[in-house]
Amino acid sequence: MTKLYQYCRTAPHMRQGLHDLCHWIKSRADVAVFVEIGSFAGESTAIFAEYFPLVIAVDPFQPGYDDRDQASHRLRSDELQIREAFCKRTTGLAVQLLEMESSTAIGSTALPQHIDAVYIDACHVYESVKRDILMWTPRIARPGIICGHDYREGCRHGQGVIKAVRESFGDPSAQFCDSSWAVVLT
Repeated sequence: MTKLYQYCRTAPHMRQGLHDLCHWIKSRADVAVFVEIGSFAGESTAIFAEYFPLVIAVDPFQPGYDDRDQASHRLRSDELQIREAFCKRTTGLAVQLLEMESSTAIGSTALPQHIDAVYIDACHVYESVKRDILMWTPRIARPGIICGHDYREGCRHGQGVIKAVRESFGDPSAQFCDSSWAVVLT
C-alpha cells in the first residue's frame, strides 16, 4: 500500500484547527454546499466532507502559481502523486472536483446556484486572495460563511491573506490554530 502524499497540514494542530472551524461554521449557518478554493492533496477536503453534505473542490492543479508557496513548488515535482492522493482521500465522499481556476469555476454550470460557505486556500498573493473574496462573497447565501487559510502574522505568504481579509471585512469573526479565519455574512 502506498502512502498518501503528505504535507505540513497533517500536523495534529492543523487538522484540529479545521475541525474547530467546521464546528464553528455549523453553529452559525446551515451549510449544505461548501466550496473549497484550492484543495491540493485533499486533506482539508476530506475533513470538510465529514461535516457538510456536499463539498465542491476547486483546484486547477497548476504548478508555479506562487514562487513563495510550498504547494506550488511541490506541484512541479509531485503533480501526479498529489492528484492521486486527492482522489484516494475523496473517493466515496460527497466531493465534486472542478479542475479549473476559481475565476472559471464561479461561472461554471457545474456549480450550484446556492452556496452556503466558501473556504479560500489557493494562491496566497494579495491580489489573488482579494479577487477570490470579491468574486465569491456575492455567491454565498445569507447567513453564510466565507473563510480561508494562512491568516497569520510573520508568515511570508500570510501577509497578502491578512491584508485582503482586513480590507474586505475588518478583523475576522474567528481565527483557528491552523491559521484558518472565518467571517459570518449576514
